[in-house]
This record gives sequence, C-alpha cells and structure tokens, in this order.
Amino acid sequence: MFSKMILLFFILVFSSLVVLMIKFKDLNIDFSEKIILLDVDGTLVEDSSHEVEVGVVKMVDELKLNNVVYLCTNSMDKDRNSVIEEKLSLKIVNLMHKKPNKRILQELSVKHGEIDPSKIIVIGDKYLTDGVFAKNIGAKFIKVERITAGYEKIHIKLFNIFDDLVYKSLRFLKKI
Repeated sequence: MFSKMILLFFILVFSSLVVLMIKFKDLNIDFSEKIILLDVDGTLVEDSSHEVEVGVVKMVDELKLNNVVYLCTNSMDKDRNSVIEEKLSLKIVNLMHKKPNKRILQELSVKHGEIDPSKIIVIGDKYLTDGVFAKNIGAKFIKVERITAGYEKIHIKLFNIFDDLVYKSLRFLKKI
C-alpha cells in the first residue's frame, strides 16, 4: 500500500514537470564559431543503431557550415562508430574516456590549443552523461528529445527513465 502511494505521488509530481524537447534534426541553429560536441546514441541515432535519418544529416551539415563539429560517444563499437563517422563526415573526439569525464577535452586541446569553454556546446539527450559532461567542462548544454526504437535493452530503458526524472527534478528545482 505504501509503495503504491509513493508511486502515485511520483506520477503526479513528475507528470506536472513536462519539459518539451525538440528533436536534434529540428533544432533552430543560431550560433557560429563554436565547437559542437554531438552525442550519438539517442541524439543522432537510436541506441546501438548506425542508421542516420536524412534530417539529422542535413542538420549536421548546417552546423558544420559555421562551427567545428565532432561526435562524442560512449559506445566502444568501433565498426558502428566508423559507419556513423563516414555517414556524417565527422570524427569522434575521443574513445579513451567516457562522458562525463572532462579528459575528453584533452584531444580537442591538442587540435585547437587552449579552448574557451564558452565556445563549446554539447548537444545530447541524456542529462547524466551529456549534461554533466557539459557542466564539467564549463560548456553550454542543449538537451534534445531522445530518439528511441522502443526495443532498447531494459538497462537502457531504466537509465533513460532515471535520467529523465533527474533532469525534470532539477529543472523543477531550478538547479539547471
């Protein structure tokens, strides 16, 4: 009985915390001369997929016109990552460290010298990896609507639910 009451409480509270998200391919891009780090899974493609929608390719191409753009993924699937790099004509910034580790910036610093964090924008679907990574490096974070297939593994679904609850709670408390 008590657990049902807690569940009902969370449903009521979090249903009122609706945060409207926009898909990556539908973003209104109004920035230039930035370093853009694009999350892959859930932002550009479904988790574990290598299929990139035409709208995503167009948005990436638009970003590349006036910005330096890299992919940033925690996936260690080298074959899949290579396919996505080729389809988007982008490189993955770092595979040695996983988000939200700020050491990912070391590779960027080698390529670009000293980097002003205000010039970096992280675009992703998960606050606990992409958002915290942006915070760790002093960058701006743009959270987009997650791309899902509906048949993700249970641990991914659970993490996504937890991530959404944390993000919505922090937004509600005005901590982000």
